[in-house]
Amino acid sequence: MLSNLQFAIYCCKTQLSEDDVSILKNDIQERDDESIRKLINFVLSQQVFPQFHRCIINHATELLSQPIMVELEEYNLSIVVSNIGITGELIQIHKLCADRSIRILPFKGPAMAIKAYQDVGSRQFSDLDILIERQDFKSFSDILSSRGYKPLYPIDKYKSKNVLFKMNNDCPFYHGKKNFVVEVHWDFFRKLALPTRVFEPWKNTELVNIKGHNVSILSPENQLLYHSLHGSKHLWEKLLWIVDLDRYIRSNPDINWNEILRKARTLGAQRLFILGIALSHEYFDTPLPQEIERVCKNQNFTSISVLIESVLNNECPGTLDSIAKVGKLITLRDNPYFKSKMILEYVFKPGINEREMIILPKQLFFLYWLLRPLRLAKDYLF
Repeated sequence: MLSNLQFAIYCCKTQLSEDDVSILKNDIQERDDESIRKLINFVLSQQVFPQFHRCIINHATELLSQPIMVELEEYNLSIVVSNIGITGELIQIHKLCADRSIRILPFKGPAMAIKAYQDVGSRQFSDLDILIERQDFKSFSDILSSRGYKPLYPIDKYKSKNVLFKMNNDCPFYHGKKNFVVEVHWDFFRKLALPTRVFEPWKNTELVNIKGHNVSILSPENQLLYHSLHGSKHLWEKLLWIVDLDRYIRSNPDINWNEILRKARTLGAQRLFILGIALSHEYFDTPLPQEIERVCKNQNFTSISVLIESVLNNECPGTLDSIAKVGKLITLRDNPYFKSKMILEYVFKPGINEREMIILPKQLFFLYWLLRPLRLAKDYLF
């Protein structure tokens, strides 16, 4: 019998051969309802249920019991309804921002669904991620507040001293009745020495039509670069992120790969970027330009690929702690300069956790840089 991960990978392929279909059917016949429910829970946790559902509908409905089929349809309906609601919320927020001349760039969520899958119902997501410019944070947070969202950080206390921007790269806003989050970003990454300015996110943006509304999103090159670095940041703990890369590359054949590699090298993160592309090619035979395929083959990702597979298989209890994860990421940086830069930034750059320990006046803000290593030592050594 296939592992749940192996089964899910088959379901996420864009095309299945007759042999692939035969393997899946034989596997399903070996499973009882309890085993199939565990498989369903697995694909839900990996956020690839839409691909699993479509595969089952196309190839194996006659092999599943009626109760299982009912459960599948209920899960599918729930995801579709949720996606439509979140997409509608994005459109309303976009309209309000346009009225106030606030520029926003949604990414992940509906933006990725449209660009990679051509349909908001074909990608499982549960929140919105929106990039803004720092000077618009107050106006944007007012828009969210007017729609019933509440910040999960005490922003009134932070923003007067500009602390929020110095100590974090985003702020989540939660809507209790709708039960989902809008993640407001002004930077992409924090403590990873991956400055957002290198992306030039507001340059060469792209217009996409989402439910009849034209919405600006990241350029294809920035979209692919960000998503691959984001997946590597989390050591690819969700199969969805690898599927995203495969679908995005297939749906955007005119991507300027040289531009992406140039930015990745400037960030000292070409290996971090290529890791995601290599995984996509390995799992789904993603079509790549010869030069990119050559770059993938020249990297030695054997040990990290084994670790990622064990994480995807849920063989690692929970996720790696942050120190272990950062250690893995450091080994993936391009050279000693960027490895050192990442170490220093992770160890010394203060964040919200340091702010929660003690509130220092503006004149003593520099002390947070000393407090951070002390907190890390306390958490991991004692």
